[in-house]
Formats: sequence, structure tokens, C-alpha cells
Amino acid sequence: MLKLSTIIKSLLVSSTFILSTILNSINIGPVVGAGTLPYVIEKTNGKTKVFFLMGREGLGKFKKTWSDFGGKGLPGEETYQVASREGSEELMNIISNKYILSKIKNATRVGNTFIINIEDKVGHNPTKYDREKFIKILNKERKKLLLQKPKPVSLIEKDKFIWWRKKDLINAIKNDSKILRPGLKSIYGQPQNIQILQNIK
Repeated sequence: MLKLSTIIKSLLVSSTFILSTILNSINIGPVVGAGTLPYVIEKTNGKTKVFFLMGREGLGKFKKTWSDFGGKGLPGEETYQVASREGSEELMNIISNKYILSKIKNATRVGNTFIINIEDKVGHNPTKYDREKFIKILNKERKKLLLQKPKPVSLIEKDKFIWWRKKDLINAIKNDSKILRPGLKSIYGQPQNIQILQNIK
């Protein structure tokens, strides 16, 4: 049963680049699994394009499948806290958990959706960058983490990052594509979440 759908709209200082993220969670037995799905809305030459950031699993039984950035909750965590913490970890703290949670407190709630504006900066990164630069930042951070001993496994679970076009992601979910991690399909395959994805424009 779906517990929470959260959209965080992270507005950067750029008229053509908006980084946002959807936080979603679902009950998986006695614990809750939750994750973050970042997306960008690009407006160039009067055209709007939406891309979702996906990470490829580099470890475990779901290796080589694509997913959002998430995992299981800890005892006592609210679902939005799971989504925020897990998303931040798998994005290697590029967008810090503390920063996201500080904005959730003042969120505007519409049904089960919370809309939050993040101004000036996201985490410790520059406020002006495009999709390609964001990928470069992630890859650079991952390379640094791989040099650490012991390796911080929770921060390097994803081994590749790609921006998916909106229609490609929706089609993959609807067609039960085997290249997607099952947990992602369980959450975003929910009719209300498919609608959320479709309404982003």
C-alpha cells in the first residue's frame, strides 16, 4: 500500500534548469522502502523536455538494473525521512539529507504530496549547472569514495548514472521492463504515481 508521495521542487539559479525530486515510499512487510527520483525540466527554444535521473545498481541481486535512489527504512523513521536519507546517501550526499529535511518542514501539502522550493543552492554544489555537469559531479564524487578504505558501500551502490526521457521511463514502467529494478516498478507503477510522472511538464 502506498504511504507517501512527495515532490520537492528544487529551483536553481538558472532560468533554463530546474532540479526537482520525487520522494516515494511503499510498505514492504514490516519495514518501509522509499526513494528519491530526481528530474529536470529543460525549456529551450520554446520547447519543454523532462528527464529523470536514474542510477544503475552495481551490487547485489539486482545488479545492472536501473532504479531511483532509495532503500529500506530504519526503526522509528517516517516514510519521508527514509526517502530523503536513502536518496541523499545514494546520491553521495550531493544533495544533503539535512538540507532536504529542512525544507520539508515548511512544505505546502496537497493531499499526499508535499511541494518544497529550494532556493540558492542544492547541498554544497554550484547553483548553475546542466544535466551533463550533474552527472560529472556524481562520477567525480564516486571515484573519490572508491579510494576510501574501507569503502562506504551505502554511498557507492550505483555504478552509473543516466538521464532518462520522461516517455522512455513511463513506457519502461508500463511495459514491466526487465532493465528496471522491481521496487521501482512497484512504486511508480501505481496509477497515482504514473499520473504524477505524466503531469510533470
